[in-house]
Amino acid sequence: MGTLSQLATIENLGALAALEKLAEIFAETGPAPFATLFLKSGLSMRGQVLALSADAGPRSALFLIHDPKAREPADLTYVLCDEVAAVTIHNAVAVVDALSDGRVGKPGDPAPARGEIARTLKSMLDELNEICSSDMTGGLDGVPEDSPPEVLNAVALAARDVYATLKKVAAEELGRQALREKGFQFTFRVAQEPQINVNSSQFEVSVGVQGGRVDRVSRDSLRVNIEEFLAT
Repeated sequence: MGTLSQLATIENLGALAALEKLAEIFAETGPAPFATLFLKSGLSMRGQVLALSADAGPRSALFLIHDPKAREPADLTYVLCDEVAAVTIHNAVAVVDALSDGRVGKPGDPAPARGEIARTLKSMLDELNEICSSDMTGGLDGVPEDSPPEVLNAVALAARDVYATLKKVAAEELGRQALREKGFQFTFRVAQEPQINVNSSQFEVSVGVQGGRVDRVSRDSLRVNIEEFLAT
C-alpha cells in the first residue's frame, strides 16, 4: 500500500483530535512524532505534544518545543487548543496505525499475530492487577485465527484502549477499590459493528468489520461503560 493510500484511511476529525492522538501516542508508545502547530496569531512552532489537559474548561496542550540549535529540547509551552489553527504531523506514515485507528499498520511492520496480542493483553492486565490487587482477565475468544492484518491491528489497538482506560481508573484509590471489588473479564470479538456488551462482569468488546472498513469502539464509550459498571 502506497503512502497516499495509507494516509487516506485517516478520518478528518479536526485539529483537537489530532492533538489528542499525538498525546496518546506519547503516553502509551513512547516518543511522539514531531509536529508543527500553526496558531491563529500567525505564529508556528515545531516540537512534540506531550499531554492535553482534562476536558473541563478551555483545553491546553503541553508542547515540547524543538530548537535545532539546542543540544536537548528544554522549553515547554502550554498552548490553548482553541488557538491552534492547524497541525502538521511530520512523517505521519510512521504512526499511521494510531492515526487510522488500526485500519492499516506501519509500513514494513507485519500485523501482530493473534498469539502476540493475547500475550500483550495478559501482560497489561497483569500490570493492572498488581496495581489494584484485582483479578481481571482477558481473552480473544471471538477473534478468528485467520483474521486479516487490518482486523488484528484493530484488535491490538482495542486492547490498548482498554488498558489505557483502566489505567486512568486505577490512578485513584476509589477506582482501584472498585476494580478490586468488581473484577472484569474481557473478551474481544469481531462483529459487523463496533460495540460493547456487558453481561454481569463479562465485557465483550467487538471490532466492527464491514467490507474493507474496520472500526473499534471509542475510548469515551469504553470509559462510560466501565464507569457505569463500577457504579452499579
